[in-house]
Amino acid sequence: SQSQYIGKSLKEEFPELVRKGIFNKAINVIKTGLPLRTELQLNIGNKIQWFELAANQMTEGLVITLTNMDEKKKAEEKFRQNYHELIKAKENYRSLTIALEEKVQERTLELSQGEERFRLIANAASDAIWDWDLVNNNIWWSDSFYNRFGFEREEETAAGNFWIQHIHADDR
Repeated sequence: SQSQYIGKSLKEEFPELVRKGIFNKAINVIKTGLPLRTELQLNIGNKIQWFELAANQMTEGLVITLTNMDEKKKAEEKFRQNYHELIKAKENYRSLTIALEEKVQERTLELSQGEERFRLIANAASDAIWDWDLVNNNIWWSDSFYNRFGFEREEETAAGNFWIQHIHADDR
């Protein structure tokens, strides 16, 4: 408790502060009148703990306060570790995003090349080529279909029921 240290010798009661140079800094506070604020680790009961030391000159001497800030330092360290983990996760996310974007570009190029090959083949063939999208019930027809059968490119030719509407009544 603080009452057991009031009026005691800094050198005798806290030799660790002397070893850490605080005694000389305390003398400097008395000489200059400038306060001292610092953070330091002390071995208290065989346990290293963080303290904030404040030294101020008073009319009748010097006041030194030690405030245990071990929990604060632990929280700061945990925050620092979490921050570094967050930065690493952000960097990993950025790397994954770049890799994904490259893969999407690669696949898009492959798809467009495949579509171009299909279009060239469909235009070169005289056969009527079609593709029925069963999910959306739309039909895609090649140019040969329109040229061969004389239909116009309209929404009704893309409808799924276009087939049924053009089957002869006797064939239904």
